[in-house]
Amino acid sequence: PLVFAVAGDEGVVQIYDLRAQSTRPVAELKLPGETPRVLSIEFNPKMREFIACGDSSGHVHLWQLSWGLSNPVPLEHEILQAYAESDTLIH
Repeated sequence: PLVFAVAGDEGVVQIYDLRAQSTRPVAELKLPGETPRVLSIEFNPKMREFIACGDSSGHVHLWQLSWGLSNPVPLEHEILQAYAESDTLIH
């Protein structure tokens, strides 16, 4: 899908969807506890609805994304190519 994740020091994983045409995340996944840093993040290639992250305290967190965020849409490759070639990308 046209979805990507961004993690920061605040213990939050932000999910963005290029189809939403917004500069704001469509979802925020908060780590429990005393806001550990997110060190790694990975979408599951076989079970697309799952995303995992590892934190600075050594824990792994797993979330299940909605169907719309985890399944491809028709012409997805073409949509992504249009974004890559667009002069209106957000900088």
